[in-house]
Amino acid sequence: MRIHGFSLAAFALIGLLLFCGETQAQPPGGFVDLGTITNTTTDYNFPDNTFATATFSANQVQWFKFTITQDAINAAGFYLDINTTPRGTTNFDTMIGVYRPDGTQLSVDDDTGPGNYSQLSFGLQAPPRGPIPPFNGSPGGGTASGQNLALPAGDYYLAAGYFRMIFGATDFNVTSNGTTTEAFNLEFRNNFSAVPEPSTLAFIGAGVMAGGLGIHRWSKKRRKTKTPRKR
Repeated sequence: MRIHGFSLAAFALIGLLLFCGETQAQPPGGFVDLGTITNTTTDYNFPDNTFATATFSANQVQWFKFTITQDAINAAGFYLDINTTPRGTTNFDTMIGVYRPDGTQLSVDDDTGPGNYSQLSFGLQAPPRGPIPPFNGSPGGGTASGQNLALPAGDYYLAAGYFRMIFGATDFNVTSNGTTTEAFNLEFRNNFSAVPEPSTLAFIGAGVMAGGLGIHRWSKKRRKTKTPRKR
């Protein structure tokens, strides 16, 4: 069917493009891609992955992108905990927030971690995890229990900075009034399942192919074998 020279398919394509344009947000400028978060240790005293922010300027928000390949949800038994800790010998007041790829806010935190440091905890709720070991005279703390609910597998953006930050609900709209300039650590802890290395996957794939080839040859041999006729 055509309407004034346009087919319904053309209208459908235009509608899809408009829909995608409305639901996709421009990623925050200057973000650092941390890659896929992996599970490297079973000792909660040590983070699986640690990344350092750059030195801050006044009122600056630093953005980081990270990826998880498994669901951090209570029902699945997996968790992802994100903490901030100092890189130097002085303690400060951090804030962090996680956003979806469409620019909508997911969770933010100020002081749930040790002292005035931040913590977000997704997924498994019990038993609780932690606390984070002491540092710089801080008693430690920041018990994690999935208080920020679920974080499905996918890409996410994390905004980091110093108090006081204002986290908007949409469009990666985050601002900061912080004046502290010290860099700090972003620590990720998780219990995700180990994913086979590419070489292991290739070996498994070769085995499956070899097995399939053997079955194919056996099948062809069976077809060529003639059954003697009864007299």
